[in-house]
Amino acid sequence: MDHIDVGNLKQSASEMLILVRYSGLIISDLIPIKEPVWVLYITLRKVLDIMLSPALEEGSIYLLKTLIAELNNLYLKYSNNCLKPKFHFLVHYSSMIKKFGPVSHIWAMRYEAKHRILKICARSSFNKRNLCLTLAIKHQLHFNATFYKGRLCATIDIGPRKIINSIKCKKIINELNRDSKEILFPVTWATVKGTCYKINNILTQDIDDDNNFKFISVKNIYVYGSDKIIFKYIPLISIGFNEHVSAYEVRYDELVVGSNFIFQNSIISPMPNHININPDETSVCKSLKIEFKGVLNSLKSIALNLDQKAGIRHEAGSMNKKIDKLEFSFMIALWTLILEKFDATKEEKLSMHNLLEALTISKFNDLFPNVEIALKLFVSIPCSNASGERSFSVLKRLKNYHRTSLSNEKMLALALMSI
Repeated sequence: MDHIDVGNLKQSASEMLILVRYSGLIISDLIPIKEPVWVLYITLRKVLDIMLSPALEEGSIYLLKTLIAELNNLYLKYSNNCLKPKFHFLVHYSSMIKKFGPVSHIWAMRYEAKHRILKICARSSFNKRNLCLTLAIKHQLHFNATFYKGRLCATIDIGPRKIINSIKCKKIINELNRDSKEILFPVTWATVKGTCYKINNILTQDIDDDNNFKFISVKNIYVYGSDKIIFKYIPLISIGFNEHVSAYEVRYDELVVGSNFIFQNSIISPMPNHININPDETSVCKSLKIEFKGVLNSLKSIALNLDQKAGIRHEAGSMNKKIDKLEFSFMIALWTLILEKFDATKEEKLSMHNLLEALTISKFNDLFPNVEIALKLFVSIPCSNASGERSFSVLKRLKNYHRTSLSNEKMLALALMSI
């Protein structure tokens, strides 16, 4: 925790890369547009996108050179520090890409990942004598397990199979114009060359004529034959690129009719994307107003459907009773307003006691009785177990080896006197 106290985050290279990539989705709604320091982050994000791209156009090299110069100037302006050697190394990346191609093909991340496993083994080993031999043996055993399980040669790895109707199976094969002799079955997940695909993943299908990305949402995963993965998907409509968030804005295409299928090797990028749903207060209230009765009817029909499993029917009935009280729905729509009002009017740090007070002052305790009860229980819980620990310390002093025959009543009386 010492590095956090001085304002630093101690992370590995992969953790730092993920933080930089998704900071826009995490905190961009809390930062004003055109914030000067945020412009520095956006510039760094653009530099990373070009440098880590597996394929580049020649124009991107000159753009990278301009962005690196802008990044260095912004860092000098807002950090009040000198440039570190790594900033100078960035200046030469444009010429390196021109000579050797995309640097993502020659980076050392995979070697660092392999070295990390050896470092973990070295730290966990209690025998420091001839450590190199210990690591070599562990590495050989790990490699032997990989060969024994056949993972090295396997191109795909699949999760549990799901049951599919034979008529539906033939229909999918006919739509794809494939041989009906090959088997087709759905799975919950599939891994292709180390990349894991799951249902509801967002994939990049292609690029249209206006240089906009076409995104799709995976709804089902099928295995065709022995080594082919097929995705059943719903297309997403790209609204545009939001530079402040550094992400694309998309929405579901409600006019899509029928099923869409695509092979995994036909998509333009094998890496799955991440989607972040940004619910504003108006959309939440509107959806509650329009779809509330539909949700209740759906839950009621599931609870009464004898074809469903008993656990599912019980869960649907329980959810129907909870939502019917409107407490859960009001909490979704209004709880954000309570927290915002509390943050705007209170200067002290957020605590459960202050949150309970804000709930009472806002007169929302009638809407959220269960939340009020939970907060009251939380603020009444003792903050430590020091009293219990002190009692055990007293008992240790009272009943020593000189007083082994001490009765329970006398020991209890002496303990109460000591405490």
